[in-house]
Amino acid sequence: MATRLDIVRKAKWEANADASVNGGHWKPTSDEMTEIFTVAGLPAPSKGDLELFKSAHGNIVLGSTYDKKKKMYVGGKSTAWCGIFATYVLKKWGGLDVKWVWGDGIRGDGINKTWDHNGMRPGDVAVVKGKPDVHGQFVHHHFIITDIDYSKNTLQSVDGNSTNDEIVWHTNKKIVYAGKDDTAWTPYCHYKLNI
Repeated sequence: MATRLDIVRKAKWEANADASVNGGHWKPTSDEMTEIFTVAGLPAPSKGDLELFKSAHGNIVLGSTYDKKKKMYVGGKSTAWCGIFATYVLKKWGGLDVKWVWGDGIRGDGINKTWDHNGMRPGDVAVVKGKPDVHGQFVHHHFIITDIDYSKNTLQSVDGNSTNDEIVWHTNKKIVYAGKDDTAWTPYCHYKLNI
């Protein structure tokens, strides 16, 4: 089984962090998205879903169909893949017994969910509430902690489904936010790795 450091290194590699001093980023190809979903324990996105993802400016859309009149894929359900990506990293690179469960998050013997932001360590997966979407629903966001310093209130993370639908290494986050951003961006829970 891998160590926490192995998971952090591979998460940063997934974000192309080796190519950048200030954080890395890249957008997965169709084949890579298929691997991310299947390793996380989910069915692969359809060919149409992956075609839409190539030019997406939001989540991946699952369940799209081809409209012959419009000559394009339409419909489907917008799906955030941040937690799916985190599950993929824990399973593929960490060898942990985990899977993504729709509506429940990461499940398995490889993690323990803790309802707090205290005690987070590199390799753990943090969850923030995020801001409400157009329907008023909060969009919870999962990310892998790559570095954390409680004394300075700072953390670094690798986030799937981040800026421009990419995997991004963020080097400028806080652990606890103040003011209007407090409940949106301060982690309300995290998944502790059982390693």
